[in-house]
This record gives sequence, C-alpha cells and structure tokens, in this order.
Amino acid sequence: MSLWKAALFGGVLGADLTHPVEKHASAGTIEITLGTAPFADYRIDAYGFDGAIPGPTLRMKPGEDLMVALTNSLSSTPTACSATSGSFCDSMITNFHTHGLHVSSKGVEDGADYHSDNVLAEVAPGETVTFKFSIPDNHMGGTHWYHPHHHHATALQAGGGAVGLLIVDDPPGYLPTEYSEMPEKLLVISGHNLNTLQTMARAAAAQVL
Repeated sequence: MSLWKAALFGGVLGADLTHPVEKHASAGTIEITLGTAPFADYRIDAYGFDGAIPGPTLRMKPGEDLMVALTNSLSSTPTACSATSGSFCDSMITNFHTHGLHVSSKGVEDGADYHSDNVLAEVAPGETVTFKFSIPDNHMGGTHWYHPHHHHATALQAGGGAVGLLIVDDPPGYLPTEYSEMPEKLLVISGHNLNTLQTMARAAAAQVL
C-alpha cells in the first residue's frame, strides 16, 4: 500500500470495483423489479432496480426482441397529483424508458400486444407489466441507458438511483480485432443531490427518500 493511499483512506483501501449483473435478451423475458435500494453508505433507501444502484445491465443484439417484465414493488399508495401543490406526485407509479434505442414508442392503447418505449405506460405498485423493444436488424452497436419515465415522478425515481445500462452488441467482425478483443469494463457514473431529492420527495408525499 502506498503511503498516500494509507494516509487518504486511514490505512484501509476500498473494495474492488464491481460491475452490475448482466441480463441477456437472448435468454428470453428479463424480469426486473423497481423498488428501494440502499444509497451507498448513507444509511437511507433510494430507488433502484433489483435492489441495486445501478440496476442490471441489459444486453442485446441487432434483430433481437428485448422483453422486459417490470414489477413495481414499491409498497405505498401513490399520492395523486390533485393532492399535491407542485409538480411532483404519483411517486410510486413507474414505467420503463430507454435512451439510445431506435424502437417504437407505441403502447397497448395503440393496438400493440405490449408496451414498447411508451412513456405514458403506467405500472402501479404490485403490478407487473411486460415491455417489448424490437431492435432493428441494422441497429448500431452502442452503450445506452434506461430509467423510469412516469411523468411527475421521473426526477425522483431516476434521480434517486433507478437507472441501468443497455448494451447493443456489435455484429461479429464489425470492429477491428484490436478493439473487439479488448477486455470490456462497464462503469456507471451518476450524480445525486440528496437535498433536492428529499425536497421533491416531501413535495410528492413520497415514502422513499
């Protein structure tokens, strides 16, 4: 242990870097749960997927269907927007929204069998709703992310930790060997203002944060 590390950390180094659990579209419907999750070592609960911040990494290939069965395990009855005085309400209602995927925004109200990237979908506490994202055959590989996007609760849930990575794999042979054979390390960096989050939680009469 170097002297500067010993001085900085009081002689104790932090834990090794860990990576989120990966779930693959090729395995079939991915079950994922929105609920509470420990917020680092602050001894408070925030929002998270599968009890963690960040949530699992969802990996898919061009041409696959990403099927996500989202369960809302938040226990409190949502406080309706008519009962709050500001913009924050419905804090216990959720859904599933992606950034970076070129997919449909339609839902069951449009005649689809499942919601796709429909920000108007609602998953109430205790409910499980399945979302289907059909990845085009020519979709570019890339690193993207997902989070809840129920209006009036997005900032509280996503800002409170409910986020995760989406990986669209490059087709075999697409990248030069020097890149395709490099070890892959996934790192999620997020910023959270606990004062702002708690202000929003109080305004929404939320039971989390």
